[in-house]
Amino acid sequence: MTSSNANAGMPPVAKPTSPETAVAPQPRTVLRAMLIVCALAGLGLSALLALMSADPGAGWASGLCSAGDGFGCGHALSSSAATVIGPFKATHLGLAYFGIHLLWYLIVGIPNRQGRSWQLLIVLIGVAGLFGSLTYTAIMIWRLPTICQFCLTVHVVNLAMVVLGMVAWFKPRIDVAPVARPTRGVALGTLGSGFGFAIFAVVAAVGYQNQQAAFRLQTLYMDVVNDAEYIVWDWSRQDRHEIAVSARDQQIGPTDAPHTLVVFSDFDCDKCAGFHGVAEKLVSGFAPDIRIVFKHYPVSQQCNPYVDRAFHPQACTSARVFIAAQRIADEQQVKDLANLLYQNRTHLYTHEYLVNAVGLDWSAIEKQMQTDQSIDAQLQGDIEMAHDMGVDGTPTFFLNGQRLSRWMITTPGPQIEPDYQATNKLWETLLGRAMTSKASN
Repeated sequence: MTSSNANAGMPPVAKPTSPETAVAPQPRTVLRAMLIVCALAGLGLSALLALMSADPGAGWASGLCSAGDGFGCGHALSSSAATVIGPFKATHLGLAYFGIHLLWYLIVGIPNRQGRSWQLLIVLIGVAGLFGSLTYTAIMIWRLPTICQFCLTVHVVNLAMVVLGMVAWFKPRIDVAPVARPTRGVALGTLGSGFGFAIFAVVAAVGYQNQQAAFRLQTLYMDVVNDAEYIVWDWSRQDRHEIAVSARDQQIGPTDAPHTLVVFSDFDCDKCAGFHGVAEKLVSGFAPDIRIVFKHYPVSQQCNPYVDRAFHPQACTSARVFIAAQRIADEQQVKDLANLLYQNRTHLYTHEYLVNAVGLDWSAIEKQMQTDQSIDAQLQGDIEMAHDMGVDGTPTFFLNGQRLSRWMITTPGPQIEPDYQATNKLWETLLGRAMTSKASN
């Protein structure tokens, strides 16, 4: 009988598995997945808390924090314990901490027996984080009036992650292959990436926090300076200047109006263009009680010695072209040219094209600018007058010789829009009369 026949009908005998080809049991894969989920959950919750800490007054943050009696994130996120040092918050450390763990378990996973010494480093980082979690939890319970439910959840997640990490350390993979996994390069690369992410996350969080703080400060400032009563009060206490008005100045409204608004403007200035677009409506609304006089203050060192660089490169040329046009054009052409200069301030235009567009001869304008010295004299006179009165930007307004901080009331919020009704009320107070209903519509 052959050996093959003798073994016929016998069950196959499994060959022994060498340590080099051993496969990790399924529970190790589950353990790694659980560690990744914990790190990802901690990172997400830390990001949420960082957003809440940067903008605690936001409606969405208040809604999430209000979880009933005894719970709320406000006290925890605004307490002194929430600040580590300077602008750095505990939530920023949470972003860095969970980010490092997430990258480790995604790239390295659970090392084999030969490489388990690397796992000790992430375990020690986890133990340090667990000590921080216990400290913050104790502060919430015994020192603060409310418990932050999201903070508490982060600490619970951290506890679970650290415990699972210790399990992975004390019960390493059965794989005893002579090649350690991770290799030194993979381990150091992962740690370097983790700390790089930590730095990026903290810098981004601090930047967002500072941005929100600046926005809140701007909002508080606007709440004050955007108030009609404050604007009128501030205007009433300003020094009165005697501002000489020339027949060559661009004017809207009757020359004998009891109120004169002098505007130092720049044809390349966005806010100047915004005011110029409604100037006639303002005059018609309060006719015949107000006139508006425009003077030049180009914000460019090309003609303005009080400006250190050319903020508006076309401003000086635009002013000269406009003054030259005033010498040889009729009133309608001058008005049309002013509108075109403001409307095309950001376009790739030529002054020749705009001059021709209102029916003027560009060669005549060029000749006027070359031969008429009064053009530069008028421009420099406006600039010197503005400087003497403390003008350092455009548009700057003087109502009856007194500086007016704002001419328009805007709506509150990030999207600033004109509040026409409140603006009309402001001017009614400044001029002491009601605006005509036809002009206010």
